[in-house]
Amino acid sequence: MKNVNERQVSPHFTLNKMNKPGNRLAINGVNDPITILKAKQLMAMYSDAWIRELYMPYKDHPQIKWKESIKKVVGLEIPLEKGLDV
Repeated sequence: MKNVNERQVSPHFTLNKMNKPGNRLAINGVNDPITILKAKQLMAMYSDAWIRELYMPYKDHPQIKWKESIKKVVGLEIPLEKGLDV
């Protein structure tokens, strides 16, 4: 058996929709008008249509994992048991 340090680990990326960016900016004390405007512009880009467009070419890519927020948009099954959202 290989030593833990010798095992090859396959990196992966987990994609998720942004979660309350306005609240996160406020918590971090960033609330100037330009930053708020840029955050709103960024959120507007994350439309369901954009997410579906992003998903299609990568849906079967083995290194990309889709979180629940993306799965809801693209119609994937969402596991009921914690830890299986891969």
